[in-house]
Amino acid sequence: MEYLVPKPRNVVLDSHRLKALFLLDLGTGLRQGELLGLKWSDIDMINSELHIKRSLKQVSIISADGTRKRKTIEQIPKTKGSLRTVPIPNKLINILKVHRSIQKQERLKAGSSYKISEFVFTTELGTTIDAKNLTMQYSRLLTKAKIQYRKFHSLSYPNLNKIQTFFKYA
Repeated sequence: MEYLVPKPRNVVLDSHRLKALFLLDLGTGLRQGELLGLKWSDIDMINSELHIKRSLKQVSIISADGTRKRKTIEQIPKTKGSLRTVPIPNKLINILKVHRSIQKQERLKAGSSYKISEFVFTTELGTTIDAKNLTMQYSRLLTKAKIQYRKFHSLSYPNLNKIQTFFKYA
């Protein structure tokens, strides 16, 4: 069985600013839009769980003159079953705390350029992450780790062995 991030390649993920996002996806199987739509108020670190209440999606708005503009919209998940509570693996709680601390440091560094929001995963300037940009970062991460490309969505179907091996070395 081939693992997504074998032990020697873990160094690549350790230095990535979205390490928490990728690990949370591996540990919970969330969809990309659900990850991008997570807010800090959705995460219960005491009970090690998170609540899926929304999803972010990029859409194209076509104006009367035919020009397109991409816009990020917040929407409720597609089905009632998608509104759910998901357990968070215990090892991820500290990783999320570190991520929050880094996000606060980025806010201080950016000053008035920072867009204040409650989203867990944002750019260095506090704006929401575009799904296409996330996919490109994911692809570059796999390339750097010398791992054959797999669709980001494939992380949403974790198997226990892959996750256990990954967290053993995370």
